[in-house]
Amino acid sequence: MEFKNNTPYSELFDDIYFSQADGMAETRHVFLNGNNITARFSSLEPNEIFKIAETGFGTGLNFLITAAEFLECAPETAHLYFYSFEKHPLSSDEIQQALSQWQQNFGDIFQNLLNEYPLRIGGWHTLDIHQRITLVLIFDDVLNAAPELPTHIDAWYLDGFSPAKNPDMLHADLFNGMAKKSHNSTMVSTFTAAGIVKRGLAEAGFEIKKIAGFGKKRDMITGTFKGQDKPKHYINQAQSVAIIGAGLAGSMLAHTLSNAGHAVTIFETHEIAHGASGNAVGLYNPRFTAERTPNAEFYSAAFVNAYALFKNLQQDHDIDFDPSGAFHLITDTAKEKRFGACLESWAWHSDHAKIIDPQTIKIETGMDTKYPALWLKQSGRVSPYKLCKILTAHKTIIYNEVINPIFINAKWHIESQMFDHVILCGGHLSSKIIQAASLPINAVRGQITFASIEDTNLNNIFCYGGYVTPSAQNNNYIIGSTFQPWLDNVKSIPEDNDDNLKKLSAVLPISSDKFSITGDRVSFRASSTDRTPIIGALPHTHNLWISSAHGSHGLISSGMAALVITDAISGRPARLPQKTLDAISPIRFENRKKNAK
Repeated sequence: MEFKNNTPYSELFDDIYFSQADGMAETRHVFLNGNNITARFSSLEPNEIFKIAETGFGTGLNFLITAAEFLECAPETAHLYFYSFEKHPLSSDEIQQALSQWQQNFGDIFQNLLNEYPLRIGGWHTLDIHQRITLVLIFDDVLNAAPELPTHIDAWYLDGFSPAKNPDMLHADLFNGMAKKSHNSTMVSTFTAAGIVKRGLAEAGFEIKKIAGFGKKRDMITGTFKGQDKPKHYINQAQSVAIIGAGLAGSMLAHTLSNAGHAVTIFETHEIAHGASGNAVGLYNPRFTAERTPNAEFYSAAFVNAYALFKNLQQDHDIDFDPSGAFHLITDTAKEKRFGACLESWAWHSDHAKIIDPQTIKIETGMDTKYPALWLKQSGRVSPYKLCKILTAHKTIIYNEVINPIFINAKWHIESQMFDHVILCGGHLSSKIIQAASLPINAVRGQITFASIEDTNLNNIFCYGGYVTPSAQNNNYIIGSTFQPWLDNVKSIPEDNDDNLKKLSAVLPISSDKFSITGDRVSFRASSTDRTPIIGALPHTHNLWISSAHGSHGLISSGMAALVITDAISGRPARLPQKTLDAISPIRFENRKKNAK
């Protein structure tokens, strides 16, 4: 982004982001007035959700003006969902620079946007800008992402650069996709009156009219969709929820459900973070895929969400959050291809990820390795154990094993208590509950090694099939981890420690005689047969849910799972594309069997 005549300008599209005359007045005229927003906000019913979709987030000016108008005019219990597509996102610093002249008009919303603004990584990123306002930033081409919107839209803001300078956006595929996500009260407005836009919207089913444009523009377009009627959308009342299991999956759910106003009770057989979630240090990294699949969509959003959650929690709590970055060594041609394709397909900004050569690694870390690496600046470590403790603090916890919840008269019964919902979060033990017995959840044994290392300048996180990370104590490191789905041995195995150390010595110049093993820990992760988490409503049941099989990425996937389930229980629109929800849903295994016949 640059500036021309004090107005933000895109060199890529050779166009300005908003009117040089008055950007705020332009937004009000084109989008708020063009969609009758003020009157529609004022007429919302209690707990009703109003949904807007915008093509081109840009500087965020349209969102901020709309959000301020919503807080001014809408009932106190109404909620705004604002979906905005952006293929070339600005940085938060660029947004602040572009809108500095107006920031006093937006109060806390402006600073909240800057504080919550996500990493510039492709995918769907949901921000709680205000307790009544949710912004879903979709860093993707609108033509790819618009058909995946999880809900019908009440108002469309057709923004973006001039059709002549950005012809790939405003054409029939977009208009037809909009029609599929519209109802007979959906309105649309756009600054342009170009014939291709007018005809395209009309052919898609919108009744179009031209009105006076803003400033020097003679005309603009508004319209209303003529199609099917859709019921209004309301947020559900607070409900009672039982969570079975207090590891990362259960702790994340206890936190998100409580924040959404639901009453939570946790049932735990042992203690908080008893299993794999009890590690003192855990690494949070995305799961790398060459292609942009529905599964990859989940992990991209989960990584960005986890980073924001840890950063916010660390402000008030000690969770050993250290976003110092991670070096993912490229030790073979398969990783070289996969990591490179990942950066390209997910459009990772160089502020967050880049491939660096061995010489640069040595300069940055002092470690001499023959391998290049994918450098993830915002990756790092956090304490899963401390995290679970903080997330479950002040929650009702019952230490007792739940054999089988019983559903009677529209309520779940557990130990003489009744709940509206039950969520299974017991890792591989979740399949002991009869309603989840058919799910293919396996236990995977992992052993980590604690060691001190003499005469080393190793101060960074390295991943290489295994991983090594400094601990909180000087010259002490955590090295892991074995992956043994065939073993059920709960005791540590000395040979496993040797294997962990050999893997490290093979990629970094640390000889085995420098290690002094100080301890180890064995735990069992839950994994599904397709190595994808199992998240959502269990089929053929009422209000019975599961969050399990998070595998080695539980630090990020459990948080996104909690948000997905909380949204569903709360009656809120989903925060991920439907294809992604299908990819993590428990019913996928049943559907595959049916399709295989």
